[in-house]
This record gives sequence, C-alpha cells and structure tokens, in this order.
Amino acid sequence: MSTVDEIATDELMVKAADEIEQLEAKYYDLIYAVSQKWPNETRHETAFRYIRQAETITNEPAQSNDRDVGRDEIAASKPSTE
Repeated sequence: MSTVDEIATDELMVKAADEIEQLEAKYYDLIYAVSQKWPNETRHETAFRYIRQAETITNEPAQSNDRDVGRDEIAASKPSTE
C-alpha cells in the first residue's frame, strides 16, 4: 500500500469514526428520552415499542417541524380534500 493510499484510508477511518460518534449520540438521545422503561424491557425495546405504537395509531408517518427533508414529499402524498 502506498503512502497516498494509507493517508486516504486514515482519513476514511477518521470520518467513519466521527459518523459513528454522531450516530451514537443521536441513538442515546432517543433512548434516554424514555423516562421509564417497561418492566422486563430495555430502554431500546420500550422506545421501539412506543414508536411502533405511535406509527400504528396514526397510520401515517410522524411529522415534525424540525424535519427539513421530506416535508414536501409527505404533503404531496396526502390525498386531496377538494
């Protein structure tokens, strides 16, 4: 492996490590939003169940004002009320 290849590989490794760190932070933020887990469940399982229940009840994707991607696609996919 050449020095150029090693540098490129090192840069990719650093980038991948940064992305993993960001994903872990988001995951733990989501998991710890669960203030009380259900008996015999992990926080992950409780959060997953809450999300599935919410998605099942509304039968539509959750919408958030914080989302900047996909809002137009969701609006366009809704049936017209006219």
